[in-house]
Amino acid sequence: MKKRILVPVDNTPVTQDVIKLADFWGQKLDAKLLFLHARNAEIQKLVDRGELINPKEGFEQHLENTPCESENEIVYRSGNPYQTILDAEQEFVPEMIVMAAHTHTMLGRVFLGSNTDHVLHEGQTTMFVYKQPQKSMNEKRAVVPIDYSPVSNEVIRKADEWALDHDVELFFLYVQETPEMMNVSAVGGGYYSTSSDYESRLRHSTKQVEELEQQLRQRVRENHVKSPNQIRIDFGKPYVKILELCEGLMASTLIMASHSHTMAGRLIMGSNTDYLLHHAHCSMYILKNYELDNH
Repeated sequence: MKKRILVPVDNTPVTQDVIKLADFWGQKLDAKLLFLHARNAEIQKLVDRGELINPKEGFEQHLENTPCESENEIVYRSGNPYQTILDAEQEFVPEMIVMAAHTHTMLGRVFLGSNTDHVLHEGQTTMFVYKQPQKSMNEKRAVVPIDYSPVSNEVIRKADEWALDHDVELFFLYVQETPEMMNVSAVGGGYYSTSSDYESRLRHSTKQVEELEQQLRQRVRENHVKSPNQIRIDFGKPYVKILELCEGLMASTLIMASHSHTMAGRLIMGSNTDYLLHHAHCSMYILKNYELDNH
């Protein structure tokens, strides 16, 4: 059976960008695109009152005006958007879900907020969450957080593939998480009441930083990364440091794992992913591999 990519869509201007992105993945994976148009009760009322163009007509016009070489099919469903997406995931078993997160339009609420959260947490499929890039963003930079769980190797390899396809430089990041309060006598003595004190101490521990850099560099080397890349080490809360690096580099893409079934997985999953989903301005390529998580 031919591979499939599920693409939830609406009729906002960003739809054309999503079609182009989905077409890229369709050609890369030799997959059929399933454009899923979910219509909830609120949208139906707008259509009935003539305040909104019929979603079917609107999306078909977008598709006609946007070149798409991949085999594709439009699937229409009615009901709760996120549940419709999850049901379609079970029905079609796609290789990937490509969807937009856009907060600046009323229709954007169809897929943003709790809908995207539900699909991310309850779905089992790798996702690409597209966000319209800001003009100041550097489309040739992507941030890749690594936590050394088993899925990390897959993240590195997929990030390298993405970078080679898009001529992008990768910035691999490892964040040494620090607690809110801790006794740090093992790293030089003294008691620090806040994590920022501890972070400051660690930043000046050249030996530890060098060891962490060497470990990350070795992991990248073991996965035979061919794309241009740099490594970064930081200390603190992972989601804070990931966001800081994305904003500092003005990166256009954040490539990360979403794996909730291991202790190490909590470094990236849970509140970290939620926070980044709603606060990062860049698109997010979120990889899932539950077989690896269960080892």
